Amino acid sequence: MLDKEQKAAVEAQEKNVIVVAGAGSGKTRVITERLKYLLNKGVKPSNIVCITFTNMAAEEMAERLEGVPGIGDAFIGTIHSFANQVLKASNDESNFEIFNETHNVNFHKYLINRYCKRLTFDRWMEYEDLRKAVEIGKAAPDELVNFLRPSENAELCLIHRKQLDIPADDDYPKSIDGLCRARNIITFDELLIKATAYFNSRNIYPEYVLVDELQDVGSLEYGFIRALNAQNYFFVGDDWQAIYGFKGGNVEIFKSLVKDKGWKVYWLNNNYRNSRAVLAVADRVISQVWDKLGKNIKRCNKSDGFLEIGTRASLASVFAALSKEEQDWSDWFFLVRTNQQIFEVLDLCKKYHIPCIPLKREGMSLQALRGVLKSNVVKLLTVHASKGLEAKNVLLYGPFPVEQPPYLKNEEERKVMYVGITRAKENLIILN
Repeated sequence: MLDKEQKAAVEAQEKNVIVVAGAGSGKTRVITERLKYLLNKGVKPSNIVCITFTNMAAEEMAERLEGVPGIGDAFIGTIHSFANQVLKASNDESNFEIFNETHNVNFHKYLINRYCKRLTFDRWMEYEDLRKAVEIGKAAPDELVNFLRPSENAELCLIHRKQLDIPADDDYPKSIDGLCRARNIITFDELLIKATAYFNSRNIYPEYVLVDELQDVGSLEYGFIRALNAQNYFFVGDDWQAIYGFKGGNVEIFKSLVKDKGWKVYWLNNNYRNSRAVLAVADRVISQVWDKLGKNIKRCNKSDGFLEIGTRASLASVFAALSKEEQDWSDWFFLVRTNQQIFEVLDLCKKYHIPCIPLKREGMSLQALRGVLKSNVVKLLTVHASKGLEAKNVLLYGPFPVEQPPYLKNEEERKVMYVGITRAKENLIILN
């Protein structure tokens, strides 16, 4: 059953609607019920486009809507999958490919073998393996910087340059960019640019466009969304959980629309997830973000829960204490800030015989994720990977001071900590 705030948003009659949702307020449910509401009103499913932030979110939404008549004719998926579908279906834009790892390896192999005198393909493969190890925290960044010799690095930089910057002495492309252009292979950004141009040149638009997680949308994505020129927009987001600025997310877009008189704003203030102790420390952390939308969060979880705050040095003693207690490990998350910290915590779990598995959601299906979440082990993952998930007990480990020093003011890092805290339904341990 929808609460009063959720029901008002679901049944909104305005053409431009923006929903400001707090953590644990049921925003996914609001979007799902909005879709059902539109269909019950007689809106044709084929006139509905619902943009999600991830493929897994699209899977979950489609599952919730399973059995709704005609829902298969609506689009529910990521912005890139929608752009790709539209262009592939058009007669004049269908002959492109999206740049992938196979292209990357094959193009490097050709260019290195053809043009490089010092850098070899095997050497580049070793470099790539190290780069991926650095990404997941298994190797230090300094190792990557110093791996290639200056002469090898210079040749690699050459084939990574834009084709237009390279004087050609034959007709064959001398860079990754040049090979892509010659074969009409495009990046995800170029996909959105092409799709935006496609809609700007036509007069056929979707009637309803719904977008989840708008706070993490970038300027390029938002330009495409507006190019759809929908008769009705329904946006949902939470600026307090805007943690993808490093990937191009621009929370200012979301905040500016909330302040725009051309948009009707609905608020979801009821928090159904977090206990008193968890929500109290979440409020302390988010209060240190000055440039944010004001919300009146109301706790609906009656549990008191508990909060323990320690230091990095107390990590081993906390693990030792946990290992001596009888635990239902299926309801535990260990959350860290970086991939490198995953391996640090994993080693301690092994030392103290705490059953634990690293969880990387990228590429996982919803079914596979649920299989892992039902298993009786601790799930170890970064805060970014935990977004959208919840557990009864959470241990948060990393550079997470409850009170941030004024000389280290970083509002996005405050939001990262806020997201980590609000994954805990009842009990929370913070080791900074």
